[in-house]
Amino acid sequence: MARGVVKRIRRETFWLSPSALKTALPSLKREATVVIGNSLPETRNLKDKFQLSSAIERLKRSTVFWTVTCLFAGTLVIGQLAPASEVKKSDFAGKRAQLDLVGAKVPEFFASKRSPDVLLLGSSLFMTPAVRCDDELMKRRTRYDASYIRDHMGRYLDAKFFEQRLSEHLNCRLSVANLATAGGVMSDQLRIFKKCCAAGKKPRLLVCDISPREFLDNQQPDPARTPVYIALADLTSMLDIFDPRLELNSVMESTLGGTWNVFRYRNDYRNVVINAAAWLTGYPSDLISALDPTRAFNKRDEGRHAVNWDGFISRMKPKDCETPPEYKPRVDASADIAHYKSMYLPVKKKLMEVQFSYLEELLTLARKEKVQVLLVELPLPRRNLNLLPAGVASTIYHRAQELSTKYDADYLVASKADNYSESDFEDIAHLNAAGGRKLFRAIAAAVPPDMGR
Repeated sequence: MARGVVKRIRRETFWLSPSALKTALPSLKREATVVIGNSLPETRNLKDKFQLSSAIERLKRSTVFWTVTCLFAGTLVIGQLAPASEVKKSDFAGKRAQLDLVGAKVPEFFASKRSPDVLLLGSSLFMTPAVRCDDELMKRRTRYDASYIRDHMGRYLDAKFFEQRLSEHLNCRLSVANLATAGGVMSDQLRIFKKCCAAGKKPRLLVCDISPREFLDNQQPDPARTPVYIALADLTSMLDIFDPRLELNSVMESTLGGTWNVFRYRNDYRNVVINAAAWLTGYPSDLISALDPTRAFNKRDEGRHAVNWDGFISRMKPKDCETPPEYKPRVDASADIAHYKSMYLPVKKKLMEVQFSYLEELLTLARKEKVQVLLVELPLPRRNLNLLPAGVASTIYHRAQELSTKYDADYLVASKADNYSESDFEDIAHLNAAGGRKLFRAIAAAVPPDMGR
């Protein structure tokens, strides 16, 4: 259209005198401006569409784009299936092995549709009696070996005995989720609670354990290096670089650790995929398995019409990762004493102050979100408390009680609600089923009656 206007202007002005051309020029200029102006949006739209289609075509042919896309998709699949944590390959060591034991239940909870009314947060001091009581309630024979602790206790998300006692006390049904983790500290409890609020899983009641290990664990000196932090680290964790309590390098390491693990353990993931394919098809995964039929995955053994992922996982686990069942607790407490000594001593006041700041932040967030909080001072045997310098345990309990008063939280001293003896503990720290029954009955009785409304 614009080109036609230009030709007409040339034709009509060819025979005009200079004076007549000067007179007609403004009107011709206005006409040309209008015509050209109307055609510009169409030209821009065509240009934008051409640029967008060109960009898409370039991306389709880009190996970098498809590599990044495959890595991202693979990370999502690995995060959902967690083959690395399930297979427990022997060369998965260090922090990864610790994450398998501690952090496995946390991402599983957030990947589920559970939205509990009551949330139990804490360390193995909460986790252990919850499992022992439920084993007794469900008539399961409880075990004390490492495989049971790793594969069952470390991933157990229920507290059925406590749920029953709570429902009886309030005369209504409330759901309970047990997110207590082995080695958990106060910063972990805050992080889990924050994630629950952000994920739409905000509970009505938060029950947190209070004991010296939540504030004095020398084995977890950096809150950004705990297994729970690593399990929950995502892009939103980048905001933690502004938290003065965390070391910058630890935050960056945890946030980018998932991508790094893809590269670091790529051979292990490759083996998982190969063996899964071999199991599904019934063909040997390598030449050695082909020559030795007893080592090959035989799909016929599992049934051709159903995919049994648990069956595949159980066959993938190396035998050296399985320990013989133990149905009695250890009698020798020397290893436990050495463990708690290294945890408590030397007492680091700075570490204690940092963890108390997390407790205060948790209580602040709970009041903001209108979530009731019950802090439970857990009982400990005298031989555990004697490992601490005089006055340290009482200082921790006193400060926790002051914070509960400041932020309108409830506080329960479990040892005053019932009498505990050495027979209520399976070692120098953890309650057994008998002690757990006392503990959870006392907690249920301390829950405010308005929770049942």
